[in-house]
Amino acid sequence: MAGQEDKKGQAPEAPDRRSFLQDSGTALAAAIVLAAAPAAAAKSTQDNKNEGSQPLIKATSYKVEKWNITERPDGREAIATFVASGPGGETARIPLYARWIYYGEKYSVIHHIPSTPFTRGVTVVVSGTKGVVDGDIRRDVVSAIAVEDDGGVHREGPQEVKVRLKDPYTGLSVQEKVNQFMVDKAAGRWN
Repeated sequence: MAGQEDKKGQAPEAPDRRSFLQDSGTALAAAIVLAAAPAAAAKSTQDNKNEGSQPLIKATSYKVEKWNITERPDGREAIATFVASGPGGETARIPLYARWIYYGEKYSVIHHIPSTPFTRGVTVVVSGTKGVVDGDIRRDVVSAIAVEDDGGVHREGPQEVKVRLKDPYTGLSVQEKVNQFMVDKAAGRWN
């Protein structure tokens, strides 16, 4: 629930649509960042052939250690911590910060994840405009800029993205949502 940590792994009681979108947005943003780690690890391995720096470890699992969402007058703020585990028994805490700011039909989302043995540090700022609702999907137009810890800057968009308006993971805890999202993402169901 908003403003409370999910320490027991219990799913919140029937959230309203806005809460679902914001809560799942945090969980999915975290999962997207974490799901990108294997690709980043592969890129890091290639990059490190030239740079001599340590390659990223490919995580085999992520555990939600902390989950706190706080309502703000203009949106929400989330602070979460995941514990990543690697194939050789390596572990590391991965903190995540996210902030949503809403203004009418437009919104901005800021996500930050620092460098760890499993992740490249990155701050992502997304600007979006709410789009047309088609059943359980809203088609927003978003642009994003990512600033990596090494100073690299990447821009995407504007592009249309599907925003799910109905929780496909109703009744699951935050940990279960992250786990199922990772499975669904790997199977191509969140494209």
